[in-house]
Amino acid sequence: MKLNILIILLFFGFLISSCCRGKEVERWEIPEDGKQLIQYELGQTINFIDSLGNPFILTVTNNTTSWKKWDLEESHCEYVSVKEKLVTLIPDSDYLSIIYLGIHHIGISGCQNCLIMHLSQYAFVLSYNIDGLFLSDDLYQYFYDSLKINNKFYYDVVEREERHNHRYNENGEFISLPDQLFYNKEYGILQMKIEGRDFFTIDN
Repeated sequence: MKLNILIILLFFGFLISSCCRGKEVERWEIPEDGKQLIQYELGQTINFIDSLGNPFILTVTNNTTSWKKWDLEESHCEYVSVKEKLVTLIPDSDYLSIIYLGIHHIGISGCQNCLIMHLSQYAFVLSYNIDGLFLSDDLYQYFYDSLKINNKFYYDVVEREERHNHRYNENGEFISLPDQLFYNKEYGILQMKIEGRDFFTIDN
């Protein structure tokens, strides 16, 4: 009897341990057109100016594509493999910190096709469709056929608004001014504004 109980316990222990190792239930690739939304190449340098007009350079130090594992919330035993492209840009100035650009397809996060930019405490999430075209939702993301930035016209520009900071103005009113990222496929990051003021702008 004791032997039978031991065998049963070992059997269930095996099942639990097998489950805990995880089971891949799906693999999500980045759409081919989506991959082209980040055109930066390893070793590339891009000229920018800060809010005071001082020049600085961003250098692409990483451009990799790899698979990441995303655990499913409803199951501790199953996960989805997600292809992610990650680009790192390093400034030659203390004016700003490292910039990370990532692109992936995640159907469980609320943003299925996303290009995400991280800079310190700021994050911008740009959504696009399966054809690699940025979307306009008339709420936080806008699309321009052409836009003049730093005395030069850029085409097919997407603007993304996020509200990272909240504060009171001089009248005691609680306000939230938008932070803005301007981006296009050809050049990448064009400009970033913090609370409506220029933070850094491409200079080419």
